[in-house]
Amino acid sequence: MIHFSAEAEAQLASLQDYFEERLWLQALEKLADAVDEAERFILNEPAKGLPAPRPYPWLTQADVAWIKVHRYWFAYRAQPPLVLALFDETADIPGRYPRTPD
Repeated sequence: MIHFSAEAEAQLASLQDYFEERLWLQALEKLADAVDEAERFILNEPAKGLPAPRPYPWLTQADVAWIKVHRYWFAYRAQPPLVLALFDETADIPGRYPRTPD
């Protein structure tokens, strides 16, 4: 099990609510699959993450890595394992990424 920061929890809940309100059940399932896959990756291969999403190299921060799973970007810390942020690939990632992860 991996923990999510308060920001990442809120982002995940927002996406889930968005899909549930529209009855997009397949999107909700794919989001859950992406979260599961990201958790496995972070726990088993944390060093393989990217320093930042490729379109946004200026988001690089010490001790923060990024992984893209399906259509979602996850920012995380490897030790202790913590998801810092979660975004759909079409989101304004630079405008919404917390500069000081908790």
